[in-house]
Amino acid sequence: MAASFAGLARASTAAARPLYRVTLQMPDHSPPPVPGLVPVGDPIVDAISRLPAAQAALHVLCRVTGLRMALVARVTPESWTACAVLDDAGFGLEVGMTLDVTTTYCRDVSQSRAPLLVANGGQDPRFSGHPGLLLHGIHTYIAVPLMSLDGQALGTLCALDPEPRPVSNEVVSLFELLARLIALELEADDRQRQQALLLEQRASAVRALGESERRLRFLDRLGQETRALAQPEAVLALTARSLGEHLDAGRCSYARVTDDGDQFTIVHDWTSSRGPSWAGTYRLEQFGPRAYADLHAGRTLVVHDVPSELCGADGGDTFASLGIEALVCCPRVKDGRLLALMVVQQDYPRSWQPAEVALIEEVVERSWSYVESLQLQHALRETDRLKDEFLATLAHELRNPLAPIRSGLELLDRTPPDSVVATRARAVMGRQLSHLVRLVDDLMDVSRVNRGKIHLQHELVDVAAVIASAVETSAPAIHAASHDLSVGLPAGRLMLMADPVRLSQVFSNILMNAAKYTPRGGRIDVTGERHGDAVHVRVTDNGVGIRVDMVPRVFEMFTQAGPTQDRAQGGLGIGLTLVRRLVEMHGGTVSAHSDGLGRGTSVTVVLPVVEVGPSISDERLAPIEQRARPRVPGRRVLIVDDHADGAELLSLLLVEHGHDVAIASSGEAALDLLATFRPSLVFLDIGLPGISGYDVARHVRDDPDQAGTTLVAMTGWGSDDDKQRASEAGFDLHLTKPVDPAVLGAVLHELQTRGPRDQTGRH
Repeated sequence: MAASFAGLARASTAAARPLYRVTLQMPDHSPPPVPGLVPVGDPIVDAISRLPAAQAALHVLCRVTGLRMALVARVTPESWTACAVLDDAGFGLEVGMTLDVTTTYCRDVSQSRAPLLVANGGQDPRFSGHPGLLLHGIHTYIAVPLMSLDGQALGTLCALDPEPRPVSNEVVSLFELLARLIALELEADDRQRQQALLLEQRASAVRALGESERRLRFLDRLGQETRALAQPEAVLALTARSLGEHLDAGRCSYARVTDDGDQFTIVHDWTSSRGPSWAGTYRLEQFGPRAYADLHAGRTLVVHDVPSELCGADGGDTFASLGIEALVCCPRVKDGRLLALMVVQQDYPRSWQPAEVALIEEVVERSWSYVESLQLQHALRETDRLKDEFLATLAHELRNPLAPIRSGLELLDRTPPDSVVATRARAVMGRQLSHLVRLVDDLMDVSRVNRGKIHLQHELVDVAAVIASAVETSAPAIHAASHDLSVGLPAGRLMLMADPVRLSQVFSNILMNAAKYTPRGGRIDVTGERHGDAVHVRVTDNGVGIRVDMVPRVFEMFTQAGPTQDRAQGGLGIGLTLVRRLVEMHGGTVSAHSDGLGRGTSVTVVLPVVEVGPSISDERLAPIEQRARPRVPGRRVLIVDDHADGAELLSLLLVEHGHDVAIASSGEAALDLLATFRPSLVFLDIGLPGISGYDVARHVRDDPDQAGTTLVAMTGWGSDDDKQRASEAGFDLHLTKPVDPAVLGAVLHELQTRGPRDQTGRH
């Protein structure tokens, strides 16, 4: 373009030759003798041709017109910027200078797309609108717009002078010619910049594409490699190594966070230089409040230069002691809890790019999701294994008591009812039946505890009374194995606010477990000590003991604590699970200890004690004892049960107690008998064919003639929800099969005490 301006200068000189003599010597910045153009010699043209294009145009303009200042300005509605400046008048304008567009006429020229010519500002009223021009000593102002080929205004070509100058048509023509050439040059520059920008954008896109491809290839390779692994720890070790190598980092560590969120343990630590391992446990607060807050909030901690970004109190000293000068620490947070950390470290300052941080976060998310899926698979497999083992154990446990019951029935058929053999057979069958009931009760209790369906009946109870009740319950098993039992409790009362029945169940389960796993003729000690606001009750035996690796698992569901776990000792492995749940519901803790196989076991229960005054009566604290109840007068009783044997035996038992009994095996038959037999008491099963027990109960409650009938649900469904549904259907009581005869007698006595229902359905 400089050559173009040189050509323009030559053309301007040739056009002027008829009027002006071409000379090689020209006065510097002296006004022409007459208005018009000053001829330019070839040496000047050659010199101008070596200048930048726009600057060359300004030299031509000032040389030809004699004006002392010229400039090219880019103009937008908001700004004015000098692109080229030739200032021999000392106005102080420089290339790159930006001015408020309202302080010049350039915006008006650019918007109007027409030249603006002011030969004498002092006499031109247009300058009155811009007194600043005169204030700066400007009297001559010539500006023409710079227009692109498609008619867009790019800026202005201006010339200024402190002296008034006449402006001829030739001067205006030169301005316009130079403006067209400058506009072409500006457009060419714009296109070059746009092309350069496009090239840079393309190069950036290519780099981004390459980086994206590299990232995807890495993630794909990492996914394939980890999918071949079945152990979570192996997955995490491979992930740490692969990520560190991909990022060319100095170290990549994976750490698990403790449940309280205050400590983390580095379990996998990859280094590029085979430096010392940092595996171990650290307190998170050592690394400063920023790290602690960010990681617990699930925010990735990014530090480019530890010395300049973190002071000592912010963890700078800790990082420095470990030789860390840059790091990215990505947390794994789930359900608001910090679970794990992945840390990529460098021993020199490093500017971590957003793409690198995003990759680390994605790798942590993917690896942890896969690890969690593996853990879930392992848990499902373990649950499935435990289920199979439990079913096998359950079958074994059920067959054990069923065998003597069957044998006992055979003996009863073959011997007189009052013989010694028959008496012993009935005793054995009773014990085995109690064992079956206990198995079912334990299963139901664990299920109810797990679902939060057990509600404790708290009352003040003495620890000694609870232990005495538990010893009484477990005494048959202890005596049968000829164990020596000793109980040593502190003198005086140790009071608990507890459910005495459930707490007695806790200690009887522990004692039964000790009796089961202690060889015949062993020793069981029960001791209690008070420590502060808690009582520690310990049950110790000299039995088979527990493998050290099994001790932490003895309270898990279906876990057998025996040395061989071959079910030889029996049990479903749910007793200690129930113990732990019930103790925790009382606000206590339970733990087990064993020095290994053959060295016995101790189980310690810790419960909070309650301080009470001396006014609590002994009668209130005494355990409830079974008392002989008077014989209940005979009643008209209807039994509704589709289990014929169960209904018949219950009928025989009630008839033996003097009641008039009828039996129905379905809901429809029950409705017929209710109308004809007119019972005062109905033992009603729930799961009947056709009409359910709930429907039968509702029918009774809707019939005013049967308002005095007492309804007792006698069913195998015994959850709290089942009891609630029975109550809503109109039942007065709910009994769970099999019903202990003593309990049945107590119920009959209680109902007799209440008396029949009145016409409102109340007792």
